[in-house]
Amino acid sequence: MATIKDIAKKAGVSPSTVSRVLNNDPSLNVTLETKRRIMEIAEELQYTKMVKSPLQKKYGKPVIGIYQWFSQSSEMLSPYYLAIRMGIEQQCHLNNIEVKTIFKGDSRSSIDSFSGVDGIIAIGKYSEEEVKNLAQYSKNLIFVDSSPDDKVFSSVVIDFYKAVKEVLYYFKDIGYQNIAFLGGRETVGDGISIIDSREKYFKEIMKELNLFNEELIKIGSFTYESGYKMALELLEENKEIHGIFAANDAIAIGAIKAIGEKGLQIPKNIGIIGFDDIPAAPYVTPPLSTIRVHKEYMGLTAVKLLMEQLLEGVNIPKKVIIPTELVLRETTP
Repeated sequence: MATIKDIAKKAGVSPSTVSRVLNNDPSLNVTLETKRRIMEIAEELQYTKMVKSPLQKKYGKPVIGIYQWFSQSSEMLSPYYLAIRMGIEQQCHLNNIEVKTIFKGDSRSSIDSFSGVDGIIAIGKYSEEEVKNLAQYSKNLIFVDSSPDDKVFSSVVIDFYKAVKEVLYYFKDIGYQNIAFLGGRETVGDGISIIDSREKYFKEIMKELNLFNEELIKIGSFTYESGYKMALELLEENKEIHGIFAANDAIAIGAIKAIGEKGLQIPKNIGIIGFDDIPAAPYVTPPLSTIRVHKEYMGLTAVKLLMEQLLEGVNIPKKVIIPTELVLRETTP
């Protein structure tokens, strides 16, 4: 039987690091890549804890499905959704739960492999038809990052309204008037476009503050390249921009490059705040102010909700809202 030392040796890290990763220690400061490597090696070596949990006593070794609404290649470019999945897998390993992971659009795996699973955790956003399809495979279905139907399904989400409000009131309090928004669009099902909550609440709150200007909104995609392009367009069309709120950190980092190329200084000429607090955020130049989202904790919470359903056998939907926090670095005054 594999031990923590075996995992540590193969991963090239200390046994204490392995132990803290497997026990989901929130104070541990290692990269997502290191965590993922440890989890993969633990699974490869079939590492299990000796003590049986109440869930194991009831189900033997439970099996849950993780459905990622991104392809595996797209997930690698999205630290947000990768971190959520890592949080789910860490908590599953901690509780000796077997995991079957399917990435949307992956021809190598089929959703039919979820037949017989004890529960499913679906990451991302889904159309009504996709939700119905997932629900066919298990009545124990938890959503992370969206809440398709509060009356039927449990979910784990963040409070976008409070997060956006905190950003905009911060900008307002330091005297910013012309505040721009750089966002993106996502699609569900067969290409159905959905409006991002950050864009929705940005418009609502800016109108409440009597600061709304449609010309200061640019919508592209959630990528570095799109952030760069949108920021260039914005700066060419509008000379008096005080602050930029980017819907994610990738957009913000692209915007930082565009601002620099225009000969403007951050935050002297323009302040910028991103969203997510990806691992690269503190290391860009200048270090990015952003909204910190507790991504791995969202995944961990989803597993706990599912375990509760499996143990108690009572499927009363719960919606858990995870708070965010504004992290001020050097892209804001």
